Amino acid sequence: MLGGEYDCLTFLAASGNILINTRTRRGEGNTMTDLATRTWDGMTIPVAGTYRLDQAHKRIGFLSRHMMVSPVRGGFAEATAQISVAEDPLLSSVTATIGAASITTGSLDRDTHLKSADFLDVERYPTLEYRSTGIQWKSNEDPISMGTVA
Repeated sequence: MLGGEYDCLTFLAASGNILINTRTRRGEGNTMTDLATRTWDGMTIPVAGTYRLDQAHKRIGFLSRHMMVSPVRGGFAEATAQISVAEDPLLSSVTATIGAASITTGSLDRDTHLKSADFLDVERYPTLEYRSTGIQWKSNEDPISMGTVA
């Protein structure tokens, strides 16, 4: 179990349901650390600035539906991301580069199929590039980052 204080910033990418969660121990560089905070709309948020995704505490995940019925959760083990927090948090932005071949859903057969040319085609497209196009904040919930994945 890790001790100490942590700062957390989570962005949910609504188009594609990608979760980018950064959780970083204070005092370990410039990745959400030694973070000055402020209050906005009743919530504590980071001051304006640019933050890198901390590799040790990240989660890039997704939620999809199999046959439009069963939820399938998964994630990507390899990714880098940057969150630029603006003075007006709704003008913030998120960018991420995700290693397509690092996808995992807990099913080896499904993961192999998702990596194939039927879906991600990781041989031709080794990375997924996420760029936010806007931020939505819904009353004390996690921020939602609207964006595109290419």
